[in-house]
Amino acid sequence: LAAEYPWPLRVVTEPIAGASRARNRGAAMAQGPVLAFLDDDCEVTEDWLAQVWQLFDTAPALAGCFGRVFPLAEAEVVDGATLSVKVDPQPQDYRFPCSPFIGHGNNMAFRRAWFERVGGFDLLFGPGARFGSAEELELAYRLLRQGAWLRYEPRIIIRHLPRPTREGLLHAHRRNGYAMGACFMKHGLRGDGYAIKTAWWWWHATWRGYREACRGQQPLVREVKGLYLRSFLQGAGAGLTSSWRGAR
Repeated sequence: LAAEYPWPLRVVTEPIAGASRARNRGAAMAQGPVLAFLDDDCEVTEDWLAQVWQLFDTAPALAGCFGRVFPLAEAEVVDGATLSVKVDPQPQDYRFPCSPFIGHGNNMAFRRAWFERVGGFDLLFGPGARFGSAEELELAYRLLRQGAWLRYEPRIIIRHLPRPTREGLLHAHRRNGYAMGACFMKHGLRGDGYAIKTAWWWWHATWRGYREACRGQQPLVREVKGLYLRSFLQGAGAGLTSSWRGAR
């Protein structure tokens, strides 16, 4: 790839496991003013980087963005059980106080100055860490609390590979709920009342979705919503026992 493409390309090995650790390592070695991230099970559009750069170039005050995520399989149904997909065609700006559920870590970018200002990704969150998900949620929440302007931008598009099995899908949802509970507990233990309020708002919305799935006879959506409710509480309980030492 380095021989085929016009921009410099480096592959860096991070010997210690953890997606957040690897991303922080990549951010430290990168030289540009904008840091763009995706996952290894995604395909980007040809203009992905161009759209990322154009957004930050035309909005100098923007701290970060999350893009639009379609399923890689065209026939995959987008519903309450679909994982890491966001197809909303309308852009949305976020400033605190607001929901930190902006987008997914498989399609995100941040201005380096803001990324470094809040310390990058928390090493306790994300795949390979103690809390194996929600690293993008936790980072977005810290940015918003620091006064950052974030945006969901549907022009920045990737396609995400769906989980091939039902068991894999449910495992990923369970991991997400667990990490989300720990995320809000972390900030709640530090005296952040808005984090507790947001957790309650999310819990109530998920419970409402669970009841609607029960009434609508959607067994997979019902199972996913119920799984989130249980794993969120488990993650919050695990967060109570964490000292949060070692986290950025």
